[in-house]
Amino acid sequence: MGIQAGNDIQEGKQLKELHMFYLLDISGSMEGEGIQQLNSGMRETVRILKDKFEGKGDAHLRISVMTFSNAAQWVTGTPDSKYSEYIEDFIDFPEQTAAGLTHLGDALTLLQKGLSREEMLESPTGNKRPIIIVMSDGAPNDDWESALKKIQENRCSSNPSRSPLPWEAMPRRMFSPRSSATARVFCGSQK
Repeated sequence: MGIQAGNDIQEGKQLKELHMFYLLDISGSMEGEGIQQLNSGMRETVRILKDKFEGKGDAHLRISVMTFSNAAQWVTGTPDSKYSEYIEDFIDFPEQTAAGLTHLGDALTLLQKGLSREEMLESPTGNKRPIIIVMSDGAPNDDWESALKKIQENRCSSNPSRSPLPWEAMPRRMFSPRSSATARVFCGSQK
């Protein structure tokens, strides 16, 4: 059983939770080398995070992984666990296959529903700013801008000084059709 929030005390203090959200493009354009890199990269990421956070660090790390193609779905946890797992409990990243379109808007809509204290960010010890990582190789095929706007209006990201994401730069740099980047990390400490 993993560490339960609020029960572990490190150096006399209760640890806050740090949520890492991974939104992974598994659309047809990722077929071949792209999906292989995504699968091996996520397995390596989990290994590194376990090494860094298991019994160490200044926060309880919770990881939530979502895939998106024709639709978005959580691949971690259960509804009872709010689709996240403590890194100590994360067994292995499930192998993904590529198919479908790139519906990033569906993924952002599903993420937005979880970005609240009543949903995924519920914690008796409090939370650090969430980290959201989007991995994609191309341009979305849906209305991602409306979904992004709803996240921007979300209470946890409406105050620019407390925003978990640097929204201003995200769309143009990440979703250029000529972009060769397969991953871009967004976190609250970036400007």
